[in-house]
Amino acid sequence: PAAGWARYRTPIDGLWVCGSGTHPGGGIMGAPGELAAKTMLQSRAL
Repeated sequence: PAAGWARYRTPIDGLWVCGSGTHPGGGIMGAPGELAAKTMLQSRAL
């Protein structure tokens, strides 16, 4: 973990992370991408 890199966010505006290295991990297919997309949309109020 690194400071500023939590809940799919990064310190770089507009750059989001997802994949097997993010919650809930690679064992649940598609879940990291779905959760990252939901977080992004909520933060952008879309």
